[in-house]
Amino acid sequence: MLRYGSAPQTTLLNTTVVGQAWLKSFQLGLGVDAITGQLRASAVKPFQVTPSKYQSPEFLYSLVQSESDLETLVSGAASGSYNLEGVTISASTSFLNSVAASELAVTLVAQVSVPESQYSLAPRYELSVQPGEHFRDKYGDYFVAGYRAASSLYVSYQCRFSSAKQRAEFAAKLAAEAPEVFSAEGSVKFEQTAKQSSATVTIRISVQGVSSPIPTPPSWTPETIVTVLLPWFNGAMSMEPKEVYLEHYRIVDPNISNEVPISPNVFSDLSFLYNRFWLVRALFNTCPDFGHRLVEEKFHRLAADIEAYQASLPSDPEKIAKLTEQTKEVLQTLREINNRLVFYTQVIAAALTEPAASQNFDADKGVIRWGYGYNKSNLPGVTISSVSDSVSDTAHIGWREHTFNYRDSNKVIVGWDVVCNWDTFGGDWHKVSDRIIGRSAGDIYVKGDYDRGYNWTVVWYVVDASLYPAGPWTADAVPAALAPADEATRPT
Repeated sequence: MLRYGSAPQTTLLNTTVVGQAWLKSFQLGLGVDAITGQLRASAVKPFQVTPSKYQSPEFLYSLVQSESDLETLVSGAASGSYNLEGVTISASTSFLNSVAASELAVTLVAQVSVPESQYSLAPRYELSVQPGEHFRDKYGDYFVAGYRAASSLYVSYQCRFSSAKQRAEFAAKLAAEAPEVFSAEGSVKFEQTAKQSSATVTIRISVQGVSSPIPTPPSWTPETIVTVLLPWFNGAMSMEPKEVYLEHYRIVDPNISNEVPISPNVFSDLSFLYNRFWLVRALFNTCPDFGHRLVEEKFHRLAADIEAYQASLPSDPEKIAKLTEQTKEVLQTLREINNRLVFYTQVIAAALTEPAASQNFDADKGVIRWGYGYNKSNLPGVTISSVSDSVSDTAHIGWREHTFNYRDSNKVIVGWDVVCNWDTFGGDWHKVSDRIIGRSAGDIYVKGDYDRGYNWTVVWYVVDASLYPAGPWTADAVPAALAPADEATRPT
């Protein structure tokens, strides 16, 4: 990754930077350092910007079904240049924390924005100081020349499912076009589709540029979003800066250099790190509750390190590489948590294939194997181990019988096999426990035919219980297992 020997060691900065989120710390005229991302003193005379006219409302609907979709959403909402934005959450990017996308979840993001038609800028800008040798150190590279104001509303409809099949059916019903849930017709269609697919829907709201608090109806539903939230938003709009307009001092004084001693490759690597972290943060904030404890410490340590070192990162490519690797590790852990949740739902479904307790199975046809549940998985992060137990005896008068027992509170049984190793007339077996798959214990009874020997093996396939939702694993427990940490869900 770190191959900068033959690459340019300086970067020519663009004369303007637009489209980045307006941060609370911004003020008109303040300087901004492109390398550190820090604010600097103002080097321009006080000025007033001229507001532009407002446009008609802009509606945008995005159906986020995959990590790739989430990456696209992040790139559009949290794009940054050089080291200017980093990973700071703004009013216009906070909705990213409510977007869930996995094999068991999709999110419909509905946005309405009433923006200015163009940036509010001053007719002209003048320096208030004479440029000198240390000008950049004190005043930075850019100054805050203006902004684009707007009032914006973001509503995230998190849709979670008990199986990947339900999720696929839901996405198929919506087809390629996200429903326009800010309309009465689109809202009804969405709610009907969610009910048909047994989705659990959680609604999260964030706003920018309003004059009063978000109302609090008894509950937010697709219907109340249309009948309560949208009318409130229309009456509460109070425009405020949404995007910043940064202008390089070179536009005011062409003698000021726009060259900085940082390789373009470093800025590229830095952008990649920030993009990966935005993705990690979105997945972490919608991570199922059981998985939070598995990744929480690593995530918060990573976030603290990126924020603490942000200003010095362009001068420390080795640190960028180290933090990028740590970010990838946390991202992989989050993916594995989602994989385990998928496997958890698969195991619960597989439990329905178990035979009833006391249902008898005859092994008179010789060597035979019965298998239930899972003995392997190709999902990264899902590790299945096996525990075998056997019993055998030679022929003598009477019956040969035995009950296999498995007990381990640190494990969960995800599959099991019964194997008759006797070549002919091997005997019979039946399940003693009402249910084995999804439990930490199981009992299976075997016996040989009268006056004959027998040879039986039972294989228990188990996973580490600490890596999965708390037991018992049942269909009724799935909604709670799907829920992110500290988030109440509402069945639709």
